Amino acid sequence: MTDFDHTLAPHEIRRIAADAFVFGFPLVLVDLVRRAHPVGANQVLHLPDDAADVAPGLRDGDPRMVQSSAWIDLSSGPMVITMPPVEGRHLTLTLIDAWGETVPAPRANPAEGVGLVLAGPRGQTDPKLGLTVLRARTDAVWMVTRLAADSIADREAARDLLAAQRIRPYEEPSYGSAFAPPVLEPPAKASIEAIGNLPPEIFLHRLAVLLARHPHARVAADLEALALINVAPGKPYAPPPHDSKEYQATIRGLADGLAKIKHAANPAPPAIGWRRLYSSPSPNDHLAYAAAALSGLGAAAAESILHFACEVDDTGRPFNGAERYECRFAPGDTPPVGAFWSLSLQRRPAHGELLLHRYALSDRDRPQPEPNGELSLRIQHTPPSSGLAANWLPAPLGEFALVLRLHAPKDAALTGAWRPPPVRRLEPSAK
Repeated sequence: MTDFDHTLAPHEIRRIAADAFVFGFPLVLVDLVRRAHPVGANQVLHLPDDAADVAPGLRDGDPRMVQSSAWIDLSSGPMVITMPPVEGRHLTLTLIDAWGETVPAPRANPAEGVGLVLAGPRGQTDPKLGLTVLRARTDAVWMVTRLAADSIADREAARDLLAAQRIRPYEEPSYGSAFAPPVLEPPAKASIEAIGNLPPEIFLHRLAVLLARHPHARVAADLEALALINVAPGKPYAPPPHDSKEYQATIRGLADGLAKIKHAANPAPPAIGWRRLYSSPSPNDHLAYAAAALSGLGAAAAESILHFACEVDDTGRPFNGAERYECRFAPGDTPPVGAFWSLSLQRRPAHGELLLHRYALSDRDRPQPEPNGELSLRIQHTPPSSGLAANWLPAPLGEFALVLRLHAPKDAALTGAWRPPPVRRLEPSAK
């Protein structure tokens, strides 16, 4: 067992501990999500309607969206993932490895369902069987399946289809018997809050264990610095005495790391206009990578669901339910999607994070364009009196934020050639 480098000054220990927290944050956070699952590996679990406390990227403002979750263990070999045809509903499959990195997955075909092989870094497969083979960087993969029901009444049928997912070993021909997946209860403490409360002896010990369990080529240069504070892959972490300056410096360093991540994830003040959420930073940029995990772990890849957020109107004033707003799309310039788009409301409290307020307006609600082809969406607390009830998104009293989701976005949206129009505040006389 190694020990602290006693030539290090407390301020050096604090700096290294801060860097260690930033570096290890995604790995430990993903493991916390895994620990929250009450069922074993390779079993499907329904997610609750409000799953943001499980992982921040699971929040969704559309009540027609249903989600399931499963942890896939590839340590004993590849697994086959199947799901029957979803009968025209829009299906999104998201695969996330132990470091929080998204495993590129093909777009699901509603007519064909899902049929693929998922292999770990060392798993061997025979590509002649006709199934798509995906390769993950780690032996643990988190699978989130999202299915858009046709209506609120269609939710149960959509959940039944999610329950029909099967995960089986590659070498076994049987798909197993059907069963009703349980629903994951929201955790008593959000995963983001839980990781911030871990003492050094737990956070750094878990980091050491996970580094051995899920090796990654990009971490080699970071292991030398971690060794200075007694963190080495697969070795028990031995903290310094709790009454020592080294231990206090370690505590402060971990808190510094969390503060850096929160600052990077929640820039202030909010920028005017729409900003793209859940970008994919370089894995070598530890701070940007940790900030992405803090704000969007569990979110679908942009190629599947592209997210935009807006917190202020076109003059820079925060949205407030006491005001009236309009988002106007020019003729032929509605969100370019292969499936559908939705606009949802989320409350924005003082500390900067978005909390779910479950309501959404979607093109599936068939909002009515104006005679000239423009589409005007109204966001306000009271119903509009100008015949735009189908185009109305009820706003809560107090401050809120808007999130626009593009399901199966087209290239124009992904490349930035298309951007959402500004949201302007209407004069009090406008109804």
